[in-house]
Amino acid sequence: MAYLFKGRLCGYVCAECPEPLANVKVRIYRVDRGGNVAALAVANPKETFEILDDDQVQGKESRLLAVADTDGNGSYVVEFDDNYNGEPFEVDVYCDAVPRSKRAFKARQFTITTVQPRFRQKDDGYVAVWDYCLPHRFWCAILALFDIWTICGRVVDCETKRPIAGVKVKAFDADWLADDVLGVAVTDATGKFMITYSSIDFKQGTWIDVELIGGPDIYFKIEDGMGAPLLTESQSRGRAPDRENAANCFCVELCIKQPLTCELTAPTGCTAEQVNQAAGFSFVPVLGSVSGGGFGSYILEVLQGGSVVPGVTVLYPGGGSSGTLPVVMGELGQINTTPLMDGAYTVRLTVYSGGVGTTVVCTKTLGFTLLKIIVYMNKIGKITTDPQPLDPAAELRAGGVPKAVGGTMSIEGAAYVYGCVDRMVKKYDIRIKQVTAPGTEPLQPATDDPIPAGWSVIPSLPLEYTLPSQYQPWTRIGPASRDLVNSWKTFTTGGTTYYALNAGKWGSAASGRYSMLLVVEDTAAPTGHRYYDIQHLWLDNKSIYNTVQIVKFQRFVGGVWSDIPACMDLMLSFGKIRIVGLAWDPIIDEAWWPPVAPNDNFSHYRLDYWKQFGASHELLGNTTTRVPALPALPPVVTPTVADAGELAQWDLTTLDAGVAPSPYVSPADPKIYRGESCAYSLQLFATDSTAVSDNSSTHYRHHQVAVKVVNDL
Repeated sequence: MAYLFKGRLCGYVCAECPEPLANVKVRIYRVDRGGNVAALAVANPKETFEILDDDQVQGKESRLLAVADTDGNGSYVVEFDDNYNGEPFEVDVYCDAVPRSKRAFKARQFTITTVQPRFRQKDDGYVAVWDYCLPHRFWCAILALFDIWTICGRVVDCETKRPIAGVKVKAFDADWLADDVLGVAVTDATGKFMITYSSIDFKQGTWIDVELIGGPDIYFKIEDGMGAPLLTESQSRGRAPDRENAANCFCVELCIKQPLTCELTAPTGCTAEQVNQAAGFSFVPVLGSVSGGGFGSYILEVLQGGSVVPGVTVLYPGGGSSGTLPVVMGELGQINTTPLMDGAYTVRLTVYSGGVGTTVVCTKTLGFTLLKIIVYMNKIGKITTDPQPLDPAAELRAGGVPKAVGGTMSIEGAAYVYGCVDRMVKKYDIRIKQVTAPGTEPLQPATDDPIPAGWSVIPSLPLEYTLPSQYQPWTRIGPASRDLVNSWKTFTTGGTTYYALNAGKWGSAASGRYSMLLVVEDTAAPTGHRYYDIQHLWLDNKSIYNTVQIVKFQRFVGGVWSDIPACMDLMLSFGKIRIVGLAWDPIIDEAWWPPVAPNDNFSHYRLDYWKQFGASHELLGNTTTRVPALPALPPVVTPTVADAGELAQWDLTTLDAGVAPSPYVSPADPKIYRGESCAYSLQLFATDSTAVSDNSSTHYRHHQVAVKVVNDL
């Protein structure tokens, strides 16, 4: 069976500064037979590490088992051939270059240790995992062979010890005449930085500034993102004992007394809300900075008329109920504007020295006008889009079950763009397009994308706002869901005529897989903005009238089912009879095969009967299997009476009431006495699950057959 040995290799520049052994070769060797295998397998790698010379590498060549390359993350996968059976082996690393090397050097190989892998069986083979990080004294020795010099550091606030991100760190070597620039780096979100240089960077120049011994004498300068100085060490700092003659791996923590930065830059002016389609909410990003000395945490609030608007939530970087990470010219949070109406608001930033509720060290406010952009369809034919209307992949579902719709239907949602004087809804329409093959549903266009070609606008639309008098509170379509299929009408009250919306419905006629696109345009200069919402759906307008009927009865004679002639009485002596017919609904589109709901939306059929003037009785309850069944593969041909199959069997003897008593008493319904006969009705009912005409009905049919039943027992 196959053996896989995988893991990740790294090396420590210092205790808090690991880096991956990227793009090196992992070489696996059999253990030398002359060695103590058991002792080597349990030895600490610190005792077995060895840098090999060329003769030692050549001497191991005959024991080579496998070779693998590490990726940029230091990960490797070694796959053994059939000559390996799970025994211990030596792990070497071959480097023709190492991470951050600037020029070519002689390739080097070093032994890490002997490993006894703990293989676990997986699928059809065995897998062992071994991660290892070289101690800094070993890794730095390897780096030195490739003339790699490293400064790994961290910048923090002198008072709070919080990491400071986004500042520029410059490292210098203090020389007699001209200081050498060793390198420049920008701190990451954790305040860390790494500068790589080589000996030529501090040993270059005239003879008078050549280093006499060892490494550089390091000092630093730190600037903010705009180039303003935050820390300026003197050259003499590089001559201090902890900086002088630095090794090729040098680690340092620098602190700066950073002034508190507290600033809001956005939102301002007319601000359009954005949509998080996956989460289903609208938001406005708040931009600015909070960092430096005295910063502990911050909160964002929305005010209107000087008061905090209750119930407004904020999504902060890193999560939580407040901001705890410093932000430099970035996003402070996202205000959930879903519950807010369009209008003028103020965002307030409050910065605390520690957690929320401690000393307030800064407060900033910024006014803006919220432009509400709410464009969605959430109900078609009274069936809800699921899981939520802003999800472009939503489907029509009722009770979690996919639904097809048909007939004449309403379309509900919002086409709402209001809040700024120069940006209001201008017009909207709804377009429809058939999807002819699985997996080819069109994507929702991005905001301001051109309207895609090949879509048909449904009747009664577009609705266009062409007059100022058409902008009334009652003509706003949203934010709450309301009818989207509208035309203009007027009404007069108090001698004044007003515009109003005349809600209508869309008469669907086709069947198949379709996509529906709501297109909304606003009045922004010069050409307006365009917004979209897409909904995929199944349309079903296929009748089942001709494929639901009782065709004939049969009785079991001579070992076979034989037809009972039409108009012949049904005798109780027949025993069980067979009811033959059709209970069939076409699938919507056989291009989607095998068909599943709602493309296959046959719901059920049932059979009931009743004696003349009597109550209805169940012969067969709801049955979800078509008669006849669908073929194994398309094409699907609509069945005729020649394709009819068994709907149910009816045991006529259950109608036997025995001998009539004297004096005569009517038999219990639905039975008849022996020697008597009576008229009965048999009804077949079949339906699909399509929500027809705003879910007021389905496609269904009742088919009744009258029969005369004779008790000849």
